[in-house]
Amino acid sequence: MIVRELEKQERKYALDIIWSVFCMDVAEVYEQEGIDAFHEYLKQENIDQLCDSGELLMFGVFEQEELEGTISLQRRGHICNYYVRRSCQGKGAGRLLFDYAKRYCKEELHKTIMTVDAAPEAVKKYIHMGMKPIDEMQMIHGKCYVPMAMEIL
Repeated sequence: MIVRELEKQERKYALDIIWSVFCMDVAEVYEQEGIDAFHEYLKQENIDQLCDSGELLMFGVFEQEELEGTISLQRRGHICNYYVRRSCQGKGAGRLLFDYAKRYCKEELHKTIMTVDAAPEAVKKYIHMGMKPIDEMQMIHGKCYVPMAMEIL
C-alpha cells in the first residue's frame, strides 16, 4: 500500500468513499441539518475549490491502483474527511493514512499539534493512534463530534 496526494481527477472517487462510509457509520449520530450540511460540503466543486486554493490537502491510500481510503488536512493541521472503505478496514490502510498525515503536518506544514473533530464511534480509534479528547462531545449545527488533539513530536 502507498499513500500519496490525490490528483484532481481522483477526488471524485475519494468523495464517493467518504459519503458511502459516512452514511453507513456516522450519519446515525447526526441530525438531518448536519447530514445535509456535510452532503453540501462534499460537492465536487466545493472540494475542488478548497484543494485548488491550497486550503485543503487530500491524500489517498492505494493498493495497486485501487483507492482504499482518504484523509484530508487543513493547513492548520486539522484532519477532516478521514474514511476507509469498509472492505479495507482493519488491514492497515487507516493507520498508513493517519501516519502520513501526522508526518505531513510536522514536516510540510510545520505544525506541532494535529487536531480532529472525531465522530463518536471513531474516538477509540483516534485514542489508539495517540490522540486525546480535549473537550466533551459537541452537537453543533446537527453535527455530533468529540474535539481531539495530539502533539506531534
